[in-house]
Amino acid sequence: MSKRKKPLQSRSKERVTQIIQAARELVSTTEIADITTSLIARKASVPVGSVYQYFEDKNDVLLALAEQIMAEHDKRFETLFEDVSSHAHWRHVVKVVQDAVINALMEDEVYKRLSRSLAWTREWNDINRVSVNRLVDFFSGYGAFRERGLTETEARNTVRIIVTITSAVVRSAYETTTREEAQRLLDELPKMTIAYLSTILGD
Repeated sequence: MSKRKKPLQSRSKERVTQIIQAARELVSTTEIADITTSLIARKASVPVGSVYQYFEDKNDVLLALAEQIMAEHDKRFETLFEDVSSHAHWRHVVKVVQDAVINALMEDEVYKRLSRSLAWTREWNDINRVSVNRLVDFFSGYGAFRERGLTETEARNTVRIIVTITSAVVRSAYETTTREEAQRLLDELPKMTIAYLSTILGD
């Protein structure tokens, strides 16, 4: 992970927020190759020195944006899971949450652009690992696992497999040449997940 300076005072935190928000707006409208730290600073209405005060370079700003976006996604998935998991059959819970994950990642153009630009970096992989661990920590507490007698380790391993497969299929969908091919991949994902879980949770 980046060793970027953490803002402590409220004014500094606001400035960092401005910088990351400016990067989000730029990524949504501008080719990432054309984005510079100077452009980010102008968009954020701060001196370029303020960007370098908290970030090593342009990629460091983009990685901070990626962290923010992933945390936002994860929180939405957790909230949705809490809403449906207490009263619905596990098959429905899986489909609802996984559909939400697919829709969020496929429709978030900023996330997709960041992924294409930063996926080669160690820092991007580190951020994804944090996101995966966050989801594993949360979803492994699902009551259906305990009801079927899974240990904590077994539940965590099961969730990790599902999250990893979901991420891999969505990334593959990004890279397909046609919308139809991407949709076929995404349509099969919930089916594969439910088939896998049915061997563990039964009907």
